[in-house]
Amino acid sequence: MYSKEQREKALALYDKCHSVTKVMQSLGYPESRAGLYPWLKQRNAPPKKKAERKQINNVPNHPLHPSLETKLVILHRCFIEGEKGSGFPAAILIIVSS
Repeated sequence: MYSKEQREKALALYDKCHSVTKVMQSLGYPESRAGLYPWLKQRNAPPKKKAERKQINNVPNHPLHPSLETKLVILHRCFIEGEKGSGFPAAILIIVSS
C-alpha cells in the first residue's frame, strides 16, 4: 500500500509526462500499470453522495422500543386471551404456552 504523498507524487508526474510507463520507471512504483490506473480513475471521479437517512417517527401509540410492561400486555393478549390478528386460534396458543 502506498501513502497519500506517494500517490500525489505519482499523479503529479503523470500530469507532466502523460505516461504510466515513465512514472513507473522514474519513481519505481507502483509495481504494475494496474496500480496507477485506479489512482487516475479515483482522482477524476466525482465524489460519491451519501445515502439519505430515513426519518424515523417514534410516536407514543406505536413506539420503536416499547416498555417491558407494554410487551407483557401484548404477550398476554396474544397467548392467553388469543386475540385475533395473532394468526393462531386461542386453543392452540394456550396449549403451546402451558
